[in-house]
Amino acid sequence: MAQAINGRISWVEFIGYVVAQIIGAFAGSAVIFGFMKAFGATAATIKQVGFGQTDYNTPVSFLSATLIEAFLTFVFVLVILMVTSKKNAENSALAPMIIGLTLGALIMLGLQATGGSLNPARSLAPAAFFAMFGSSTALTHIGAYIVGPLLGGAVAAVIAKFGLGSEED
Repeated sequence: MAQAINGRISWVEFIGYVVAQIIGAFAGSAVIFGFMKAFGATAATIKQVGFGQTDYNTPVSFLSATLIEAFLTFVFVLVILMVTSKKNAENSALAPMIIGLTLGALIMLGLQATGGSLNPARSLAPAAFFAMFGSSTALTHIGAYIVGPLLGGAVAAVIAKFGLGSEED
């Protein structure tokens, strides 16, 4: 979404990316299920372990989880936009390493509180897959994992573009 807000891709391309991410996330959940079945996991084990969905528990509230996910995503998207900006073209070879290290650090930072999702598709598909296989609570907290990253990504895009001049030469 940040790429579309900043004009790096069109909104039509953005929709394509969203669809691709959701399909990929569902495929990933299916692969996890396949491995579990192949290694003899029982229905009880699958229900206990799930499909890699992220979740938060007490004392983390919906608002706290949403704000944590927004902050984590904000930092991640801001780093992506700045290291891939026209201003930093001469250092573009370092971008993949910087982005990967940032993602790893942010996931570790958010792991205890929310699971550190930073991506609505990454949370939605495993939760929906788990719900299809009988969990009555899999989608209970999904709103925090949709609203938080969308909010954080949008704020990062606006700050990168207008505050930090990421789209200027």
